[in-house]
Amino acid sequence: MLNILNGRSYDPVGYCIYCGAKNNLQKEHILPFGLSGTAVLPDSTCSKCARVTGRQEQIVLRGPMWPVRVYREFKSRTKHKNAPEEYPLTIMRESVQETVMLPLDEYPILLHFPIFPPPAFLNPSGYTNGIRINGVATVSFGPKPAEISRNLGATSISLILLCQISQHQTSKSEQQSQNKLNIICKEYTLHSHSLLS
Repeated sequence: MLNILNGRSYDPVGYCIYCGAKNNLQKEHILPFGLSGTAVLPDSTCSKCARVTGRQEQIVLRGPMWPVRVYREFKSRTKHKNAPEEYPLTIMRESVQETVMLPLDEYPILLHFPIFPPPAFLNPSGYTNGIRINGVATVSFGPKPAEISRNLGATSISLILLCQISQHQTSKSEQQSQNKLNIICKEYTLHSHSLLS
């Protein structure tokens, strides 16, 4: 997909794609630069919206995606010079929960992506409000979690990101998605050996 996007040039949009403003426009990356995206839409975001989207991107790029960005050597304006040398992993060992710090080459990187149905604008059937989630897809990088679990003598590995996602699904309209994610999170924590081997 990167090759398809990066191999094209795009005409200036002429207005902010977020708020519609037509002054003080700047380019907007189609895929964030921090994910090695270089394709841009010229004149497509105002400075105010650029600050907002930039802050939101940093939460993810310097959060759950930071290890995989370093691992896969994605682009970085700072060349990842501030990237942590170790990353936290919560495990259960002898019925005690603890957090261990692991170097990147020993760290099981699991990224969890929500699976969304088509937008209600295209498929309004059954839609009331909020964001609908059908499930979660997990992509693994680096060593396998089961292997690391055995090496550490752990009975389970807690996948914190998924738990965080489920805990932040708070509105009534998202209750069903929250329940699904809570169940998955609990299963990951209790049965990670069988689920992740």
